[in-house]
Amino acid sequence: MKRILLIALIAIGNSVIGQEKQPVFPIVEEAQEIEWYRQQWKLWKDDAMNGSKNENAWYNYYSATRALRNTVEQNEKKEFYDLCHSISVEMLEKFPESFEANYVALWDQGLSNTDPKYLWKAYKISPNDARLYDELLIRYEIEQKSTERKEMAEKMVSNNYLAASVLNWGYNLLSELDQNAIVLSAGDNDTYALWLNQFGMGYREDVHVLNIHMAQIPEYREKLFTKMGIPNLSQEGITLDKIIEHVMSNSGDLDVHIASSAYGYIQNAALTENLYLTGLSYLHAEESIDNLSLIRRNFEKRYALDYLTVKFSSHRMDEIAENFHLLYVTPLVKLYHMYTFSEEKEKVEEVKRILLSITSNTTMEQEILNLLK
Repeated sequence: MKRILLIALIAIGNSVIGQEKQPVFPIVEEAQEIEWYRQQWKLWKDDAMNGSKNENAWYNYYSATRALRNTVEQNEKKEFYDLCHSISVEMLEKFPESFEANYVALWDQGLSNTDPKYLWKAYKISPNDARLYDELLIRYEIEQKSTERKEMAEKMVSNNYLAASVLNWGYNLLSELDQNAIVLSAGDNDTYALWLNQFGMGYREDVHVLNIHMAQIPEYREKLFTKMGIPNLSQEGITLDKIIEHVMSNSGDLDVHIASSAYGYIQNAALTENLYLTGLSYLHAEESIDNLSLIRRNFEKRYALDYLTVKFSSHRMDEIAENFHLLYVTPLVKLYHMYTFSEEKEKVEEVKRILLSITSNTTMEQEILNLLK
């Protein structure tokens, strides 16, 4: 009887703990299960709807709504898109002079934001709030203000904005590129990993990093294209594929790489025909190249790889960082086959060790175990 009562009390306790409000971070910083987001959404919504004058409650209500918008099935997305915007509007009405309301308004606009008034108002209210760092970095990049961009990147590095392993991934990708190369990125963290290495730590500042989503902003695209010697591209009918194709066709003597994190955004299969995996990126080349030699060179001579098998620090982004680890799998498998064929047994064992480490407890684990048999 006592055991049954104890189990019941534990279950009740876990239920209560599960229903506590917790801060909701952007999914690019900390990923949770969808049910966790649904639960937090309900808790923060109840708090906000019950007349809360606490800007933080409304901020977390918006953040949970945004997380659901990005994780629910397609048929639910519009509901959460609309709700995000309505929460933002209501926050501006209730708390027009708060940091949270102006930050959410900025957040809600996304890349469509052409007027950074909410950014500067939020900055004026709370200039040292770390939530603004990435937004400021993007704004300074768009405006090509190198001094301010460097200062903000240094703040993000010192503030431990990214997991060290994500920064290491960015370092390795940059290390494989030739002088003045162009590399196309696509997301938040893959782009920050490159920028923070460049502007925050002064590594490979010669490389041109172009986020293909940001390249949809006319003023930004024109500035970067001019800097890279690429003719401007009309805004009419612009798509990500059109941007990628235009850069590859007009890069002149500059190498063009697609970060492996961005490769999946290519919709037109014809654009992949002249792309060759070289490690953590795909190099565009009109003529066939020996990309296996480049993969070997990068892993043996240029990459810092210890962090893939030894954890040196902890960060709330660690779960997201595992996705960056998995970007090593394809080139490592190619190396594994090459070393096996050339009977380089010590190198075969080293590749096996890394593959097992980065795929452990992932959806790829069984596939890799089968391969290594």
